[in-house]
Amino acid sequence: MADTQSKLNLTPRERDVLKLLSQGYKDSEIAKKLVIEITTVKTHLNRIFPKLGVNTRTEATFKAMSLGIIDCPCNFIKPLNKTNRIGGAK
Repeated sequence: MADTQSKLNLTPRERDVLKLLSQGYKDSEIAKKLVIEITTVKTHLNRIFPKLGVNTRTEATFKAMSLGIIDCPCNFIKPLNKTNRIGGAK
């Protein structure tokens, strides 16, 4: 993980913003949690997106998860098994 982060040159604060972004927080909520201005959040996002090679918040979240920069915030999703898979049990 550290190697990937260093390759992308994400700052610790950019990783903080990315983590909160992945948890569904709005810019104003991220700003409050990190005690920074909303414009600073937007500046961080404007720097994060090109580093990850993405254009949207959703893409940034999935790219960061796939690179191991952040953990999946979706621990509420149950893995599919025979009883809860699409189409039901067979």
